[in-house]
Amino acid sequence: MTLHEQINTDMISAMKSKNRETLELLRVVKGEFGRVGKDLTDDQAIPVVRKMVENAKELGNENEVMILEKYLPQMLGEQQVKTLVAGIINKNKFSGMQDMGKVMKEVKSLPSASQIDGKLASQITRDLLS
Repeated sequence: MTLHEQINTDMISAMKSKNRETLELLRVVKGEFGRVGKDLTDDQAIPVVRKMVENAKELGNENEVMILEKYLPQMLGEQQVKTLVAGIINKNKFSGMQDMGKVMKEVKSLPSASQIDGKLASQITRDLLS
C-alpha cells in the first residue's frame, strides 16, 4: 500500500471514529498531495509529509507532528549515513570540496534516499571531504 493509499484509508478510519483533528490534518495532507500530482509514488509523497512535519515543529504543534511522523520511514542514523557517504567517496575517488555536489547527487540517487536527512548527509560529506 502506498503512502497516498494509507492516508486515504486512515482518513476513512478517522471519519468513522469521529477523530476530527486527525481527519482535518489528513485532509490537508491529501490537499498537499493534490498540488504535487494525482497519483503520487512514495518518493513524491514523503517529501510533502516531511515538509509538513517541519512546519508543525516550527509552530510547536506536537499533536500534528506525532500524527504525521507515523507516515514517514525510519531515518538512517548518523553512523549509517557516514558509512554510505564514505562508500560513495571511496568508490568514485572524490577528494575535495569541489566534489561535494557530486557526492550529494549520488546520495540523493540511492534507493534509501528518502531515509537520509539531507542536512546530516551534507555535514558528513563536508567533514569527510575536508
